[in-house]
Amino acid sequence: MMESLANSTSQPRGRLTPYDRIYAPVLLTWVRSDEDLFWLAPQTPPPLSVQKIETWTTERDDPYLFWADDDPKVPIGYGEVNRMPKKNDHLWLGHLI
Repeated sequence: MMESLANSTSQPRGRLTPYDRIYAPVLLTWVRSDEDLFWLAPQTPPPLSVQKIETWTTERDDPYLFWADDDPKVPIGYGEVNRMPKKNDHLWLGHLI
């Protein structure tokens, strides 16, 4: 399996773009329960709201949206690339959904 992936010549099927706040309501629909919210963002108390999503995106380094090439109208993913506190040479991925 790994060998076939390594030798694959297929093109990427998606792209990342900088986050745009107009899609916060879309992200909100992806979190369907308090348990989902806990696994996504344990420090965000329920219920999730557009305002709380906006807080994530203003407190983080680089929030992104992921788009499928075959449907460019609505994003299919969200995540952040953040610098580790006190270790600017390390990064972590946050709020991946």
